[in-house]
Amino acid sequence: MAQPIVRYSRRLITLINMSSLTMNRLNESLFGFKSMATNGSDHQSPRKFDSLSISMPDKIKTGDMVDFFKVFDLKHEFDLDLELVKKRFLSIQRLYHPDKFASKSEEEQKSSGIHSSTANQAFKTLQDPYQRGIHLLQLNGITIDEDEKQLQLDDDFLEEMIDLNETILVSDDEKLGIVKKEMQERVNQILGEISVCFKANNLIEMKQLLGRLKFFQNIMHKIHEISR
Repeated sequence: MAQPIVRYSRRLITLINMSSLTMNRLNESLFGFKSMATNGSDHQSPRKFDSLSISMPDKIKTGDMVDFFKVFDLKHEFDLDLELVKKRFLSIQRLYHPDKFASKSEEEQKSSGIHSSTANQAFKTLQDPYQRGIHLLQLNGITIDEDEKQLQLDDDFLEEMIDLNETILVSDDEKLGIVKKEMQERVNQILGEISVCFKANNLIEMKQLLGRLKFFQNIMHKIHEISR
């Protein structure tokens, strides 16, 4: 019985070593972070991290900003494959799950938590077309504050949005269904226009369209809440 036990033990050690190697490669590939796990007699000095280098490694930065597209190894595009984004997000979350770092050093636990949090924030941002567009503008040096959103929308549009808000508050289910369908069509149209603007590097018009999109999203949310 001794030989099978020895073979099993060696196989288990091999699998553990392979797992550590895979973890190291994935860490380094995704975030430029090397695990402090050692393999065999290859003992390395623990790598020191500070909060800035952990939270914003150069590999996922554009300028001074954390680039959420780089977190998932994506190009700067408004049109995204959301299933691919979700797949890569889940892979990172599995990689940095707290259970995998329970026996690691405090620094590694902190690092894994920040990586996981960064991936979570990136996923939420890229899943939402409005937030995704805002992030693209920010990466290109353009910001939007609350006052600017109002200034870039003409009076006719704002009046239409007020009327729509009043309409959905007094509409029955049938009317709400009609308004919802119309709004979804307008959302789809404006998403296409935003995509065209970004591809053409027309960021000023893109900024204006995003202001409109935010209103459309708010109305769709209200319709959803009333219909529940």
